[in-house]
Amino acid sequence: MNEIIIQISLRSFTVAAGSYDVFVIAKEPTPEKAPKNAPAPKASFLKQTVVVPDFWNGDLSTSSVKDAMDAHDKALGAAKQSGGTKSSY
Repeated sequence: MNEIIIQISLRSFTVAAGSYDVFVIAKEPTPEKAPKNAPAPKASFLKQTVVVPDFWNGDLSTSSVKDAMDAHDKALGAAKQSGGTKSSY
């Protein structure tokens, strides 16, 4: 039986208020001894713009991450009502 190993590296970042492009990359692991002429590991990436509010201005606000989560929840609720597929974060 083939053993599948999955490694997930999570990184957080601290930034000043503003708009940022965040890139998330996923790649197949590279074997220690790849066969000769083996194809390159598959990889994929996602670009997401994140808006970080100025939390130090005395006003309460939310970030675009919260807005995106709310939009996802709303779409998920509509899909559940119409008998659509399940999804999760």
